[in-house]
Amino acid sequence: MRKSAAILILAVATSTAWAGTKIYRDRDAFEKDTGSDAILNLTDVADMATDQAPPPFTSEGVLFTQGLVQSQVVGLPASFWFPGVNSSPKFIVGPLVVATFPGDVNSAGADFTCFACDVAPNDTSMNWTLLSSSGSIIDSGSTVYDFSSWNYSYTPFLGITSDTPFRSIVLSRADISQDTIPNWFAYHLRYTPIPSNKILLLPAAVRAHGLLNTYFTTDAWISNGSNSALTVKVDFLRAGGFDNTTPPVTNTIALEPHETRVIPDILGTMFSVSEEYGPLRFIATGEGVDHLVVGSHTSTILGGGQSSTYGLSIDAREEDIYDISPIHLIGLPQNAAYRTNIGIINLGSSVAEFALTLIDSAGNLLETVDGSLPPFGTTQSRLISLFQGALGLGSSYDGLAVTASSRNGSPLAAYAIAVDNNTGDSTFIDGVHTIGNVTAGVTYLPAATKMNGMFGTRTSSRLAVRNVDAQQSVKLSFSLQVPNSQNQGETRTTRTLAPGATLVVSDVIRNLFGLSTGHYGSLRVEWTSSGEMAPVFSSQFM
Repeated sequence: MRKSAAILILAVATSTAWAGTKIYRDRDAFEKDTGSDAILNLTDVADMATDQAPPPFTSEGVLFTQGLVQSQVVGLPASFWFPGVNSSPKFIVGPLVVATFPGDVNSAGADFTCFACDVAPNDTSMNWTLLSSSGSIIDSGSTVYDFSSWNYSYTPFLGITSDTPFRSIVLSRADISQDTIPNWFAYHLRYTPIPSNKILLLPAAVRAHGLLNTYFTTDAWISNGSNSALTVKVDFLRAGGFDNTTPPVTNTIALEPHETRVIPDILGTMFSVSEEYGPLRFIATGEGVDHLVVGSHTSTILGGGQSSTYGLSIDAREEDIYDISPIHLIGLPQNAAYRTNIGIINLGSSVAEFALTLIDSAGNLLETVDGSLPPFGTTQSRLISLFQGALGLGSSYDGLAVTASSRNGSPLAAYAIAVDNNTGDSTFIDGVHTIGNVTAGVTYLPAATKMNGMFGTRTSSRLAVRNVDAQQSVKLSFSLQVPNSQNQGETRTTRTLAPGATLVVSDVIRNLFGLSTGHYGSLRVEWTSSGEMAPVFSSQFM
């Protein structure tokens, strides 16, 4: 769970609540407004020794790093201290109570009582602080209660709701006139978990005309593999440098358990847009969100109305908005046979400032350009348009790399699309974040092939590996794992990558292992680094 003990000093904050935070003294109103059904009774925790510092403990998934569990104080049970709400024999003794919930919540409340309470009117201050999962303060304040004529005749209540999700709450009580932090007891901690959700990003979808009288559309399929119904909100994040804080169009899909929904021409079917392209964001809510899968296929309708069959397949994936390490796009071609487009997506709610660096296969830096995107904005550009100082129409490169680096801490996603200049077929290349503090590892590429197909087609596998360490080399050992074999004596080959260099193998089966058409399997790569950075891999079928 999260580190709350280090920030206990925040419990004595006395500022008033910000907009978006609401305070409740009325228990019934709080429960009506929040529908909180998670009530902690502490029946799974034993009484603690009173002559020792309270140890951290967990009750029903909630972590407490301050607070002493008791079933009586000075011989009096919970029924005395908490009249009218007694249902559990256990309560927590302050002066501090720090609770960290198993997930983000938007409300929390507790019954409480004084011990040897002050008698001056309006003299008790209940201090509270809400913390995010990273430990930063979301809001803090104090709520004043009058115990001058109370005399344990009822049980007071403090409830808090917040428009901003929080993970931990810190509670204390103070006598205002004496500026002290006396003992108090907390009972029946309530909280309202935020419904589970999962966000998947499909980086590219299109409904627009292309060159040579073509018309590109994206079909999508959305699959619920769980036993529960799912609600999926779909946002279209229009490309072209637009602010997508409020997406221009959005729609909702309800999926039954184990249902797969196929949506042809998703931008036209769901959003009624034309001559547009950009990412799609899928936000799922429900118990089975971890079983949501989204895929897509982009193809073109040719001039005579005939649909292409190969097209471009892209899967949606979760993006880590907390990872702001550089993103690597590797193995990019820019020559007479292939051209490359680069897409950059701002995953954050503020303007993103970033740098794009172009590097050749030997590790030489060719050019760096700066860019910016508005909140949740996205852009896609030709490689030769981005790096006009290093590339042109006559450029002949293979194995180029582009590194996207955030300049202001904004989270980014990046992708590349390599297009065959002869057939128009496209290959999707996903951006990969830097992985540091590692010196060795094993990477599996699930399919490497050299096969003849129907109608005269031939398929081979292309591999790119880049050493992202600018100072140290990387050693690679490749082996082909063939089907229906224990692979004890598999063919191996080794390579060494200089600092910053990229290895590109256009036909893995032939050029790495010397094998002919008809061979296939998975590729196992053992690697060791003289530095502490993992190499980056990318593979495609050509």
